[in-house]
Amino acid sequence: MTSTFKLGLTKQITRPGTGPLPSPNSRVSVHFVGTLDDGTVFDTTRERKRALQFTIGAEQTIPGLEAAVATMHEGERALVVCEAPLAFGAMGNPMGFHGVGKPIPKDARLSFDVELVHIDDPSTVSGKDRNDKDRMRIAAQRKQEANQAFSEKRYDAAITKYALGIAELDQAPVGQLSDEEHVLLIQLYNNISLSYLATDQYTQVVEFATKAIEAGAKTIDLQKALFRRGKAHVALKSFDDARSDLGRALTLCETDAERKVVQRVRQSLAALEKQAVQKEKAFFNNMFKAMEKKELYTEKELEERRKAEEASKPPEIPPEQMERMYREQMEAEAQERVNAIDKSDPQWARKIIKKYGKKKETAESDDGQIDLAKLL
Repeated sequence: MTSTFKLGLTKQITRPGTGPLPSPNSRVSVHFVGTLDDGTVFDTTRERKRALQFTIGAEQTIPGLEAAVATMHEGERALVVCEAPLAFGAMGNPMGFHGVGKPIPKDARLSFDVELVHIDDPSTVSGKDRNDKDRMRIAAQRKQEANQAFSEKRYDAAITKYALGIAELDQAPVGQLSDEEHVLLIQLYNNISLSYLATDQYTQVVEFATKAIEAGAKTIDLQKALFRRGKAHVALKSFDDARSDLGRALTLCETDAERKVVQRVRQSLAALEKQAVQKEKAFFNNMFKAMEKKELYTEKELEERRKAEEASKPPEIPPEQMERMYREQMEAEAQERVNAIDKSDPQWARKIIKKYGKKKETAESDDGQIDLAKLL
């Protein structure tokens, strides 16, 4: 079914929703993939794993998207096309859609594959005014809605609704959850971990399964949390953690069917460990072989290396030439010292003779020999 609105807005339903329509001031959560006409994806909440939230009628997003979502039932998915006047108009948006993603060009038409995953009814009692019955009722309702979404394989919607149920119970002061609320919270932790497992988000599986265990999950809830966390550790190749969790989960199984499921995962773990060991062994074998080839040179390579080393050496100087060069250097330095004496002094030559010897044609010093006849 395709709907056309004024000012250039179309919406084509790709999956009908079974929930209610948003009412004015409803806060909605949507997942979307936004594209330009050339197919460029300018933003997507599905990659961020976090839904976009805004309030109907509060102008918190572009008019076209808000108008389309206001006509959608909860759970509905549709293709929405917004012409530029209902998007960012002639100005575009260099900051991207909602400040993230790629810049929006001027006069750009925007297309959205959008899903309305949740509607938060503004008539619901909220905040500090909620009591134990309100929290329990709303959290249980979120769990029921999430279970329905999960059964329909709408895993993103299920994750959003489980998270909302958890948030309801998290508002309670520390230590003031009733026993019934506490059990529900553990179930929500377990269920959201299963939803993350279905979407291959293994780090989040470990996070929420751990929360269920730390919250005091017992018997069947503990077995579920350990099993799901173990499967996530297998996928993450955390083999020691996986072996520990699956071993504990196996001891909690009550039926042969449950034990078979856990055993199958343990067998997969053993196969992956064996494969990892073989890969590691092959890697090091190849590395050592490469090192051996690198260190062994052929005769030709050795001869080339010797020639290169010989060519890089400075030429050898005979000892007699080295001695003559040293003597000449010493005499030159001594001459420089003599030349440095102030010759404007009438007694300069006498001072040299006095310093180096009076009745000698040459005078010896540490710096070599000085021909005095040349100086007088």
